[in-house]
Amino acid sequence: MNEKSGQTLTFNKGKVSSGIRYLHMNSKCVMKIAFIIWMMAITVLSVLPHSDKGILSYKLTGSGMFIHFVVYFVAAGLMYWINRRDSIPFILFCGLIIFMFSVILESVQLWLPARTFNPLDIAANAGGIVLFILLWAGDQRFVKIKRNVFDSPVK
Repeated sequence: MNEKSGQTLTFNKGKVSSGIRYLHMNSKCVMKIAFIIWMMAITVLSVLPHSDKGILSYKLTGSGMFIHFVVYFVAAGLMYWINRRDSIPFILFCGLIIFMFSVILESVQLWLPARTFNPLDIAANAGGIVLFILLWAGDQRFVKIKRNVFDSPVK
């Protein structure tokens, strides 16, 4: 029993009570907020001038390719986690949306005097997205194999 609300958490045929369901819905809301903040940060950092010192010195490597790779890997992961649909067309659609966003942001840099357009940044962005999709597909395959092994009747 929950002491504050007086509610009990019960499990009925694999379903959880409203208290745990609330926590799940709340975490989904947190993930949506994290996704929005993440995408806003990508946008702001993509249009601000480079800085060699201070808060905006975010380049860890000479070209920033690793940063692009990781940032868009996380973006694809967050977009997947807020929707949680386990289908190949959906995950490819998520990847395409994130990739198009990255192409638009990189293209905007053509008109910004303090920034430079670099097609290798787009390739790094795509690499992060593709890695997420491949890891997702590998996980789905593993889960399917695991289900088949443990759920199949013994002959």
